[in-house]
Amino acid sequence: MNKRQNGYPLPNRRLLMAGLALAVLVTGIIVVVRLVSRPGAGGSAGEPREALSDRSLLATRPIETAHFRTTRGLDDGELQRIARFKTLVRSGEQPPQPLATSAQRGALWYDEGARVLNLPDQQQMTDGELTSYLAFTDAFGKRSVTISAVGDILLGGDKRQQDTRETGAGMTSYDWFEKLKNDNGGLKYFLADVAPIFQADDLTICNLEGTLTNQTKNGEGLCFSAPPKYAKALKNAGIDACNLANNHSDDFFRLGLEDTRDALRRAGIARFHTGSNNTAEVTTDNRVQIGLISSTMPVKMKDLKLGIEGLRAGGCDIVIASFHWTNSQELTNTVSAEEQRIARAAIDYGADLVLGHHKHLLSGLEKYNGKMIVYDLGNFLSTNVPLEALKYTMIYQQTFNVFEDGEAVFSGFKIIPCLNSDALGDAPNNGRVHPADPESSKRIVEQIKQQTPQQELWPLIEQAL
Repeated sequence: MNKRQNGYPLPNRRLLMAGLALAVLVTGIIVVVRLVSRPGAGGSAGEPREALSDRSLLATRPIETAHFRTTRGLDDGELQRIARFKTLVRSGEQPPQPLATSAQRGALWYDEGARVLNLPDQQQMTDGELTSYLAFTDAFGKRSVTISAVGDILLGGDKRQQDTRETGAGMTSYDWFEKLKNDNGGLKYFLADVAPIFQADDLTICNLEGTLTNQTKNGEGLCFSAPPKYAKALKNAGIDACNLANNHSDDFFRLGLEDTRDALRRAGIARFHTGSNNTAEVTTDNRVQIGLISSTMPVKMKDLKLGIEGLRAGGCDIVIASFHWTNSQELTNTVSAEEQRIARAAIDYGADLVLGHHKHLLSGLEKYNGKMIVYDLGNFLSTNVPLEALKYTMIYQQTFNVFEDGEAVFSGFKIIPCLNSDALGDAPNNGRVHPADPESSKRIVEQIKQQTPQQELWPLIEQAL
C-alpha cells in the first residue's frame, strides 16, 4: 500500500527511476542531433571568423527578448569588460557598412566578452540565438529617459498694478490673464499646443514664476498669484515638476509659498525650493529615479555639493540642478562668469544636467565634462510681458541611457523652438504657447548659437530647423 503525504500518494520508486532514465536518454538524443546537424556559427564547420572592429557591434539594435544575468557579483575583470561595452554605447558612432550576417555579429559579441554573461560557446548557437545575444545594451538593463525643460511659467499675474502697455486700459495683468482664459475656453488654452510634447516624455520641468495662493498680504513690487486650483492645469498639460527657487515664490510670504507647495502636491507635481526644501525626487514609469535640486543666488556651494551627493546616496540615477540667476541682469542673454562657475561646479559635484532661468531671454548651451548646461530657458508662459523679444522661447529635451548599475549616459539633446504668443510686435501677449513657425525658428536657433561658443554643438542646435 502506498504511503500518503499531505493527502497525496507517493510515487512508486521503480517508476520514478524509470522516468528519470527516460528523460536523460531523450535529452542526450536531442543534444547529439543538434550537434551533428548544425555547422559552425560562422557558416560551415571550422570556417574562420572574420576579424571585426569594436564599433561594428553598433550596426545592430537591441533585441527585447534577450535575458542576461546582472552585473552584481562580477569580478573586476568582468566589470572592465562591461565598461568597454558601455564605451561603445557612449560613442554613438555607426560603422560605414552593416555586418552581413547575425553569425558574424554574434562571433564578435562572443569574442568581446560574452563569457561575462555566461553565454554558451557561439559555435553551439543558431543564428537566431546569436542575434538575440547581440542585445548588449539590454544586457545591462539600459533604460532610455527623455526629459523636457522649459523656462518661466507665470499663471495669473499682479492684481494691483495696471499697465496699459501690457494689457490694455484699465486692466491688471491678473485680469488680462483671466480674460484670455475665459475668452478661449479655459486654462487648457495656454499650453494645449505643447501638451502632447510634454505628455510624451518621461519628465517635464518648469520654473513656476509666481504663487498659487489666495493670500492678500504681499511684498513690494510686482507680486504674482493665481488660484491654487490652477495647479491642476499644469498637471493636465504634462508638467511633472516645478522649480520654486526664484524671486517670486515668496511674493505672498511664507503662507503663499506653503499654499503653492500644497497646491502642487495635491496636483501630483514635484516641487523643489530652497533651504531644507531644495530637493525633490521623481521616479519615471520605467523605474528611473531622478533627483532635482535648486537654488537662487548667491548659491551656497557647500550646500549644493551636499545636496547633490545626498541625492546620489539616496539612489538617484540622474541628478538635475536648476538655478535662478537672481544676481544677473534681466533682459540679457549673455552668460556671466559667475553663472558658468556655478553651473560647472554643479557638474563637478555630480549633476548630470544644469538648467538656468531668470533673465527671460534664451541664452547659450555648453557641454562640460560630457554633461549639458542650458544657461537660460527664457519665458515660456507669461501674459504680462509684451516685448517682442520675449516671445521667442523653446523646449529643451535631453535623453539619457540609464544602466542597471545606476550610471546615466548622455544620449543627445533636441531644441524645439516655440513662441509664447500669437501677437505681433509689442502688442499685448495673448499667452498661446505653440511650436514656432520656420522663420521664428531660425531666429531662435541663431539666438542660441550666438551665445554658444562651442561650435561643435551648433549642428545639434540647427536640427531644430
